[in-house]
Amino acid sequence: MKQSLYNFSVMNNDDEEVPLSRYKGRVLLILNTNSDDIYHTEFKTLEYLYKKYQPFGLEILAFPSNKFSEGMILEDYDLKLDYKRKYDIQFDVMKKIQLDKNRTHPLFKFLTESRNRMFKNEIKRAFTMFLISREGRIVKRFNSEKTVEEIEKFIQKYIEG
Repeated sequence: MKQSLYNFSVMNNDDEEVPLSRYKGRVLLILNTNSDDIYHTEFKTLEYLYKKYQPFGLEILAFPSNKFSEGMILEDYDLKLDYKRKYDIQFDVMKKIQLDKNRTHPLFKFLTESRNRMFKNEIKRAFTMFLISREGRIVKRFNSEKTVEEIEKFIQKYIEG
């Protein structure tokens, strides 16, 4: 059987299993974040995109990781509270994951080992984002240097179909 994004389940920040099939028919932006708070502008950008496009089918799934953290590392429950308090984030923050070469979370292994060479390689920075179409295809990968305008252009394209 061919592996699909919708075959995966992940844990949310409340330790509940979330099947990604729940997001079928939605445009997804899946990303890894730091488990510290040095990237405040990225959180504001993501929340702006979420508020603007969520009514039209966008969902954002953020997966914290310690791999790129430089400041104080927060635990799962504290991360959720911290993100919501500091940035008023409404999108989904999942349970912290591993992104180390030999212990990469299965979802991110799937995202980085896709058949499309454009997406193939390990994650080297926080805020690496994968845009997923309504059909569950990986259609774009962004690094943290992309501007909100560049990301928004592709989100609009896949929201509008």
